[in-house]
Amino acid sequence: MPEGWDWDQSLFAGSYVFYDRGRIPYPPGLRDAFADAANLRGSPRLIDVGCGPGTVALRLADLFAEVVGVDADRGMIEEATRLAAKRDLANARWLRLRAEELPAGLGTFRYATFAQSFHWMDRELVAAQVFDMLEPGGAFVSHWRAGDRDSSPRAAASASVATGG
Repeated sequence: MPEGWDWDQSLFAGSYVFYDRGRIPYPPGLRDAFADAANLRGSPRLIDVGCGPGTVALRLADLFAEVVGVDADRGMIEEATRLAAKRDLANARWLRLRAEELPAGLGTFRYATFAQSFHWMDRELVAAQVFDMLEPGGAFVSHWRAGDRDSSPRAAASASVATGG
């Protein structure tokens, strides 16, 4: 987040309806590549910070015991809730709060994903808070859109999922 800039609640107001249609999509194989690269033994939990309408969290939900999506925009959280219900996902919940307000009593997670959202946050503060929320061997995962780097899903997952041992 640029110095001197403050979060504006109206920044994404009304955009949830067009959000996925208006963005460059994530690679179709992202879910499978994540599954191949991640440690999914046991009952892992995922937190998706700056989740928007749940674009990435919904793709990964079946891999986790619980998925928690966090976003500051009310419309994004309402849309994520609607889409999860439409898919009958009982393991997903959505919270309207800013990343800077974490950990919010949410417990620990195996993975924390940031899908094109980390630049909107106080990165130093949020990174420290999220790393404290990770279980031993957990990982901070940053997703980027196709075209930013090697856009193959395998390269994206391999580059961003580090299990720490």
